[in-house]
Amino acid sequence: MNFCSRFVVLSQQEYQNKILEQLNNDLYYDSLNSDPTLDHFEVAKEWSRKWFSEGQISQEIATWVVNLEPKPGVAFGNVKTHKRDNPLRLITSRCGTAIERLSIIDEKAKFGGSLKPMLWWKYRDDIFDIFGPRVYLS
Repeated sequence: MNFCSRFVVLSQQEYQNKILEQLNNDLYYDSLNSDPTLDHFEVAKEWSRKWFSEGQISQEIATWVVNLEPKPGVAFGNVKTHKRDNPLRLITSRCGTAIERLSIIDEKAKFGGSLKPMLWWKYRDDIFDIFGPRVYLS
């Protein structure tokens, strides 16, 4: 398949309809009644404390992992120009969220950074607590 540069022009309404069509698929998404940002903040704090107390991370990393000014994640659609009817691929940006810095821990642990190897497995076990079914705010 050839993925050359292409332009797709969508009206704002068509774009929104394509996103809502995916978000309303209850096989993959559940609707939330509230913003989970504060819950995620508390989880990041708890994990940071736990990993520090177990000697898996330093105090410096434990403090850094917790984003003191978390923002909600943002979802947007990336047009699949190579597919018929140009469906959207939903992408969630976690930039600035309470859990953004947890992914850095994952990368450092996986690729032999300064973190102990067991942290990667602890992280993998813990991460499923926060990312069960994919959800969105209604």
